[in-house]
Amino acid sequence: SEWAATATLPELGLQVSGHRKANGHVFYHVKMSLAKPGEWHSPFATWRVGRRLQHLRSGLHDPVKQELGSDYKTRFEGVHFAHKVHVRGTTGRLDLWCKKLAQCLNAKLLPPIIAAIVLQALLPDGVDTAEVARARRAAS
Repeated sequence: SEWAATATLPELGLQVSGHRKANGHVFYHVKMSLAKPGEWHSPFATWRVGRRLQHLRSGLHDPVKQELGSDYKTRFEGVHFAHKVHVRGTTGRLDLWCKKLAQCLNAKLLPPIIAAIVLQALLPDGVDTAEVARARRAAS
């Protein structure tokens, strides 16, 4: 594994809880949280962002799939990303896929670059990463 053996990393939580329409586009509600291992119920940092399906595909799904190569099918077996257009069931598919992504990252089954892809795709503009680091230290 590319993860440091002794590194205690926060647990990532991902949830797609719904969507809204604005300016002719559908935005999916994505919640991302970071918590001390085993304390997912009380995260030390939480964000909610709205992302369009095309942005979730191009900024999250496609880079993850490219990075994993042939391992993608193994890691995401039985869990499929959303279709290219918004159809009934899209929110549920996105939610299951994001939960599987978080589960694999928390188990260190995916390389660290995938964690960077997730943060880049889902951190809202203007998040002070130094503040997140301080929150993590305070939770320790």
